[in-house]
Amino acid sequence: MVAQGTSATTLEGNVIAGFNSKLNAKRTSFQTSHSGVETYLYDSYSGFSKILDNPTAYGFRDNSTYGDGADIFWGNNYHPSSYAHKYFAQDVAKVLANTVW
Repeated sequence: MVAQGTSATTLEGNVIAGFNSKLNAKRTSFQTSHSGVETYLYDSYSGFSKILDNPTAYGFRDNSTYGDGADIFWGNNYHPSSYAHKYFAQDVAKVLANTVW
């Protein structure tokens, strides 16, 4: 989406924010109505935005190149690389830090 310009990324951000809000409401409702259940939410949009807004701070050359290499965020024109997944895994680990996982 970055390559499609600011209007596309703004629209995408608005759609994702709306979805995430609804997802969190459903998650909260589910947890409330099921005693003993713990649910967790990881906001991947924030994770993506954090890196894509400042890719060099995370060791990536830019936010649009794709291919293979430790300094490339995108694996192809749609999916993040294995190197990018490392950062997402670290974020998920923080969400789950005080759990059995």
